[in-house]
Amino acid sequence: MGGIEEVEMIIPEDPHKGLLDDEGATAIASEQLKPWTNLLRDLANYGSNLIPRAYSSSGKELGDAVVIGILFRQVVAMIDAIEILLCRSAVHAASLQLRAMFEASVYLEWMLAVDRGKKRPTTTFTICYDFDFGQCAYNPVPLNQRVSRA
Repeated sequence: MGGIEEVEMIIPEDPHKGLLDDEGATAIASEQLKPWTNLLRDLANYGSNLIPRAYSSSGKELGDAVVIGILFRQVVAMIDAIEILLCRSAVHAASLQLRAMFEASVYLEWMLAVDRGKKRPTTTFTICYDFDFGQCAYNPVPLNQRVSRA
């Protein structure tokens, strides 16, 4: 009578190894990237211990809180995230954290380039991204230099 029939679908719980081999990809990535992931793990561990030491030995001013508590902490967190993603063979996905780490490091470098007596930045940054080659580059330029625009 035109009723809707119920169809029971059986979905296999295991992924098709030819299409999605998470364990194999993770094992290969762990083996191939082990020296770099170990380095990233060591950097993240060192950085996480450096943050409280650096802040306790700072002047505890607003600039110190921004540089150490926000920007440097962001760099350390992104190093940790990149290491985790690389260990899980998510190499392409790690580019987002790499970009965030790069931006935080540029801000950090800019904050540290400030002439503390004048409270003015002494450096500007030109950042460009080459979409054809997927490369990012930056060029720090002192403010007293003229930049020609071609």
